[in-house]
Amino acid sequence: MLKKITYQLIVLSMLVIVCSCAKEPIQYEDPQKIILSNENDIKNYITQKGLVNYERIAKNDYFFYLKKNTTSSDSTQEYDGSTVTISFKVYDLNGKLLDSTKTNEPYTYVSNKFFVPRIANLLFDLRKGDKVSILCPYIYMSFDGDITPKRIEAEILNVQSEEEAINTYLVRTNNTDMLVSNAGVRYKITKKLPNAPSLTTGSSIDYLGEFLRPTQFLTYDYSINQYVYKKTLIFDKNVMRYDPKESLISGFTEALNLLKLGEEGTFVIPYSLAYGEKGISLNDMKTDYTMPPYSTLVFTIKTY
Repeated sequence: MLKKITYQLIVLSMLVIVCSCAKEPIQYEDPQKIILSNENDIKNYITQKGLVNYERIAKNDYFFYLKKNTTSSDSTQEYDGSTVTISFKVYDLNGKLLDSTKTNEPYTYVSNKFFVPRIANLLFDLRKGDKVSILCPYIYMSFDGDITPKRIEAEILNVQSEEEAINTYLVRTNNTDMLVSNAGVRYKITKKLPNAPSLTTGSSIDYLGEFLRPTQFLTYDYSINQYVYKKTLIFDKNVMRYDPKESLISGFTEALNLLKLGEEGTFVIPYSLAYGEKGISLNDMKTDYTMPPYSTLVFTIKTY
C-alpha cells in the first residue's frame, strides 16, 4: 500500500436495470437513458409543485438542479482538499424519507473534484452556512439499485483546511504536543531510545495506517476475491523490512528517518507527502479509489 503503484484499467459494466419510476416498467441498458428519464421526472416535479429559483448545473456529463435557500455571509468556501461537514435529508420525489444524517452525527468528507458522481459533487463551491435544496438523478444517490431521481435538503455546517482538520484531530486524540519535521510531518516518538542505532537494511517495520476519520474507499476482500467498498478508520496494517532504496510515499520515508531501531512513534502525514491530489484509482473514470484523493494519513510505527 505504501508503494507508488500504477494500476491497470478495470472495466466496469452496468447490468440491465428495470426503471421503477415510470408508470410501466421500462428496461434500459444505457444509463444515460435512465438519467434522461430522471430529468424529465424532475422537470415535471418542478412544474407540478410550482417550484422556482432552481438552477440547472451540469458537471462531468451529469447534471442536477440546485436552489439556495439561504446564502451564508461566511467567506469560508469549499475547495479541493478541504474537510467539509454537512447535514442532509434525502427524499424520493413522492416525499418519502430515504436517508439522513443524525443531529449529533453529521457527515464529514474531504472535498475533491475526482469522485464522480456522489453527493459531495452536488455541494461543491458552496460556503459554510449555506442551505440548499437539490433535485438530482439517481446516479448521485441510489439505494439498493433504485434508479429514481432524488430531492436532497442539505446544510454546510463547517469547512476546514487540511491544517485545521489536522489540528482538530490532534485535539480529539490528545496529541497537541506533536512536533513538526522539516518536511511537514507531525510526529511524536512514543518510545524513545537515545542511544539506539539507526535503522539498517532488513530492520523490521511494524505499522498501522489510518485516516483522520472513518473513510469510504475500495479495498480487496480476500474472502470473496473481489474489491468492495468499506468505510473504516484503518486502511493498512503490515510488517515490512526496511530498505532505504525502496520507493515509498515521501511522508512515510520521512517518518522512518525520524526513528531509531527499537523506537516507536505516531506520525501525521499531509496528503502532499502521501498520495497527493489524485489518490489511487482503479479506473480512468476516477470513481473507484483504493486511496481517496487528498487523504491525510496517520501512521503508528514500531521498529525492531
